[in-house]
Amino acid sequence: MDDKKCICLICHKEYKSITVSHLNTHNITMQEYRKKFPHAVLWSKEFKNKRSINRLGKKNYMYGKTHTNKVKKRLSKIQKDWCSKYDNQFTGHHHTEKTKAIFRKNRNKQRFPRVSSIEFIVYEYLDDIYPGCFYHNYLKVIKISYNKRKYIPDIVCINNKGEISFFVEVNGEYWHTLYRTKEEDEARIKKIFNENKVLILWENDVLSGKFKNIIKKYIKNNQFI
Repeated sequence: MDDKKCICLICHKEYKSITVSHLNTHNITMQEYRKKFPHAVLWSKEFKNKRSINRLGKKNYMYGKTHTNKVKKRLSKIQKDWCSKYDNQFTGHHHTEKTKAIFRKNRNKQRFPRVSSIEFIVYEYLDDIYPGCFYHNYLKVIKISYNKRKYIPDIVCINNKGEISFFVEVNGEYWHTLYRTKEEDEARIKKIFNENKVLILWENDVLSGKFKNIIKKYIKNNQFI
């Protein structure tokens, strides 16, 4: 199976995605199909990536919006009904102390805050064109107080003198477009970065590859190199 196709496990034909209308030809619902083939692939990788890109930023019907309390209650009820309908294998059970100890041990090995996939894409590119580039897993020494919390920037670029040239903030399209988050971002940038320059990149720019030209232009205009 290639990245452009996925296989229907009933008729064994290849499709871009397994849809409800296709399953109707086999007289089976989507729920029945998933139950019968729990590990079945429903979307091809290419279809999934295109769908993801087409729903980024302003193309997303929920861009800058939040659900009303009425809708939130309805969604909560649907989720509870679904959970009660399908038995969870851990319902009424607890992990053993041995299992909990393994979880704790593995948890301690993890680095926090984690580097997101788009942050790492930007970091890898910056690391090639700008010496002295660090992302936040290695920025334990660069902590900025904000609202009684320690804030660690996503990426910091340092010049040959050991001084901070500029910060890079990589924002996801969903979380950073919410009303409360937008207000907090604006206040944080105004307070923290008032003496330093900051470049803000968005998820859509990173996934589309536009961020490379944005970074080059920013560095050139500010004469960082």
